[in-house]
Amino acid sequence: MWPLAVFLMIVVLYWWFALCGTIWCGFNALMALLAAHFIRASIWGCLCAAGLFWFNQDEWIPWPHQVDAWLKGSANLVAFVACLVGVVKLGQWAHKRRQAKQDDPPSLNINFEFTPSWDMGDCAAPERRGPGENLVAIDRIGRRRPRGAIGTKQGPRRIPGPTVN
Repeated sequence: MWPLAVFLMIVVLYWWFALCGTIWCGFNALMALLAAHFIRASIWGCLCAAGLFWFNQDEWIPWPHQVDAWLKGSANLVAFVACLVGVVKLGQWAHKRRQAKQDDPPSLNINFEFTPSWDMGDCAAPERRGPGENLVAIDRIGRRRPRGAIGTKQGPRRIPGPTVN
């Protein structure tokens, strides 16, 4: 009796995994579509359609011409979606390029006046202080002591865990 139970369990698991795989492919197709990944969504959709077609047929093992027809149809669908995505991306690129050309000024005029009376005006140079007093990042560049370099003072080494006195 137990060989029959093992056989039935294998058959039920086979159909269960096929159903779960079809549902998983359909869910991934939906999520990729919602994330605007259209090529990925078409691939997952073709795999979900293959599972649905397989469940709706009369034989467990499809004929080679059925698999061949599904494969050609899936490849055509994915190629069509890829072409559509490429055309849309090309249109977006052309639109951005046109917008960038319209936003540019027609010419660039830079006028400098070099006179002896030129000064900094209201811009006052900050005083240099010790490190840590002025927390502006530009002021601290290059003034910090290198960490772990040769010749620098190192603190006492600490050993993790309990210590014995």
